[in-house]
This record gives sequence, C-alpha cells and structure tokens, in this order.
Amino acid sequence: RQVGIGDGVPPGEGGAPATVLFNGGQAPIESREEVIGVGLAGAVEESRSVTVRVDELRRLVHGRLGIDVENAVSLFEVDTSMPLPTPQRDAVKNALTHPLSVITGGPGVGKPTTVRAIAEITKRHERTLLLCAPTGRAAKRLEESTGHSASTIHRLLDWQVGTMQFGHDTHNPLEGHVLVVDEVSML
Repeated sequence: RQVGIGDGVPPGEGGAPATVLFNGGQAPIESREEVIGVGLAGAVEESRSVTVRVDELRRLVHGRLGIDVENAVSLFEVDTSMPLPTPQRDAVKNALTHPLSVITGGPGVGKPTTVRAIAEITKRHERTLLLCAPTGRAAKRLEESTGHSASTIHRLLDWQVGTMQFGHDTHNPLEGHVLVVDEVSML
C-alpha cells in the first residue's frame, strides 16, 4: 500500500511510530514491509493523481500525428547532415508515435539534438509545437538548442498571480500537437 506520513517518522527513524493516512483513516505502521511508498499526505494524493493522468495519456491512440515517422527522421538526418545514433533515432520515433514519452540520459548523450529533431519534424509537418521549461534560463537554452520559441511552464500555462490559478487546466487545455517539457528533474 502507498501511504502518506502525517505526524511522526517512519519506524526505525527516531523511534516514534508513524501515523499513516489511508482511505481517509489513520493507523500506525507496524513494519517497513507494509509500506511501498512513503511521502507527505498531500504529496501521496498528488502522486496518485499524476499516476492516473499518466495512465490516461498512455492509453491514447498511437500514431496520433499522422506522420510517416521513419521517413521524417531520415529526412531530418539528410537535411541537417546529422545522422542520429540508434538510441536517439528510437527516442525521436517514440516521441512522435506515442502519446507520452520520457527522454532521459546523462550529459553528452544527445538530449538537445533529440528534442531538436522532434521540433523540426513537428514543424515540418505543420503540427503545433509547444516547448517549455521550469525556469527562464532553461527555456532560453531549449529555444537555442531547437531554434524554436520556448517559454517557462508558468507562462505557457498562463499563471494568473491575482487568482493564483493557471489559465490553462483540464477545463481549458493547451492547444497543440506536441508538448515538450524540458528539465523536468527541476520540478
């Protein structure tokens, strides 16, 4: 079971038993073996909400862009004189084929080039591309590496300081075919 820690600490840390919030109730954790996820009570619910939404995205129709991805990637390589290594090629094809894709890797593996290919192919096929990052500096780097306009996440979602709400949400979604959120580890 996934639990949210309210008052107290996990067993074995400080000696005090933890208070576990689940299904609206509370109970002590008897042992660490009972727990598969621990976090602040609010964070556990947010995590569950994100998990449900990611699962919904995962179930969307593949190939939603109507692009011959194999041909598009080959054309990008020819036009830029930049053959992509197999892992980058696969990442680009997956991002343009699947409704949700996560691109990860350490320094020097080519994440900016991969995102540039996704951006170029999206634009070439007249699909709407939205690029954003958590900070202004990260958005600027994304813009420089892709050659396409990028913004902060807050600006893209139209954060309203006065109401402390986003202008775009589930009731007023962003309009676009491809959304790239860079530097997600900052979130």
